[in-house]
Amino acid sequence: MGRDFYGILGVPKSASDSEIKKAYRKQALKYHPDKNQEAGADAKFKDINAAYECLSDQKKKSTYDQFGEEGLKEGGGGGGFGGGFGGDPNEIFRMFFGGGGGGMGGRGGRGNPFGGRGGGMNFGMDDLDDDDGFASFGGFGGGGFPGGCPGRQRRRPEPLKPGANLEVDLKCSLEDLYTGATKRMKIGRKRRNQMGGYITDSKVLTVDLKRGWKEGTKITFNKEGDEKPGYEAENIVFIIKQKPHDSWERDGNNLKKKIDVPLKTGILGGSVDLKLLDGKTETIEISRMEKGNTELTIIDKGMPISKKPGTFGHMILTIKTTFPQKLAPADRQRLADLL
Repeated sequence: MGRDFYGILGVPKSASDSEIKKAYRKQALKYHPDKNQEAGADAKFKDINAAYECLSDQKKKSTYDQFGEEGLKEGGGGGGFGGGFGGDPNEIFRMFFGGGGGGMGGRGGRGNPFGGRGGGMNFGMDDLDDDDGFASFGGFGGGGFPGGCPGRQRRRPEPLKPGANLEVDLKCSLEDLYTGATKRMKIGRKRRNQMGGYITDSKVLTVDLKRGWKEGTKITFNKEGDEKPGYEAENIVFIIKQKPHDSWERDGNNLKKKIDVPLKTGILGGSVDLKLLDGKTETIEISRMEKGNTELTIIDKGMPISKKPGTFGHMILTIKTTFPQKLAPADRQRLADLL
């Protein structure tokens, strides 16, 4: 199976000529054997030049798009870099950066494309874009590779600017914030690949909700978001948003609830069972009420206080006495006699 020339350069099949040139420039500089001594760099350099030789020639590119690399080998064809397919990678590199003319020092011609002392490639700052990640190669004079452009200062890479904060609402139930919970959020993002391009991938971020966290609490995952040219990766910031609850209301660290009790309990006192946010049941003793509505505060039965582990807010109950909807005449008379 033939090589994927588009993948080697890190460009889509729809890439324009300028995009192909830009991708070649970046990859060729990165993997040139005189610059990159890692194992496999030489083979990678040859693949990069083969890819550019093909994709920069419209006839070869058309044949490759239809039949792949095997079609190029079978069909041959003139033009391009010396006829046929599979030119000298150093010659392709030299022609790209040197324009096929002079200015190539050192061993000359088809030798070391980075040149020897006193010679060197003659390309300027405009040949390297800031977002190529190889801006430090600009000039080659005074430092870097031997043999540069006399008098030209070495260009330092621009530092990446801080990435932006991407804020995402994280909806949580009151139960989650009372007991603590774990949320797993799957995000899609754009990341740089080894070829210098960008791919879309996904990652699962785990958020451990601490007991007592409040709405507005922020949880930051540094540099886990999109990567963009010239910038560090974005930071993902989850912001706690509390869902409404059907029976409990949160007020800071306190929990509030309205409960109804029958007339008998209101007059004589008694007890009611409350289901708490952790699923447990709490029996609440109610004293005789002197008016229809009363407020009862139960210490240390509210929300956990996240900054002070082991401490809690209060539970505040608003108790309302309910009256019978219907009374038999005899019951009505007995009630009148009592009152």
